[in-house]
Amino acid sequence: MQKHFLLLIICCALVQAGHAQNALKAGTVALSGSINFTQNKEDTNSPYYNGSNSYTYTDKIFNFNPGISYFVADNLAIGADATWSIEEISDKSNSNSSTPYYRTTTSLRVGPFARRYYMLTDQFGFTGTLGPAMSTILSPLAIMARRTRQRADFMRA
Repeated sequence: MQKHFLLLIICCALVQAGHAQNALKAGTVALSGSINFTQNKEDTNSPYYNGSNSYTYTDKIFNFNPGISYFVADNLAIGADATWSIEEISDKSNSNSSTPYYRTTTSLRVGPFARRYYMLTDQFGFTGTLGPAMSTILSPLAIMARRTRQRADFMRA
């Protein structure tokens, strides 16, 4: 596994070396983003409950991260980025007393940032990013609770 990780790092470094970057000039607009999907599944067999009990846990996560920045000075950018995330969790067991559990959570994070690029060479450098972590969870339960509070506030007024 460590050999695969090292190979991945070397490949990423070679790709970055092929895209030479000079100093990032003031007035430049940069678009950024990423898409990520992760799925974890855990199957467990336990002999402790009624002789045999199997348990399955599944977690699926999808992330979409767009961003835009404007260089206010050479190698200094300000901008905004967003993260839209959906997570699905399911728990299933074959025991008689267990019912399957499902939960879907959607979250949205939008916020400003300032990013400084420290270029060591024309092709290699580091970045430092400063920005607040603000997020909102958009699950059906949270939306229903928010609507209930709004109705209660309306009735009191």
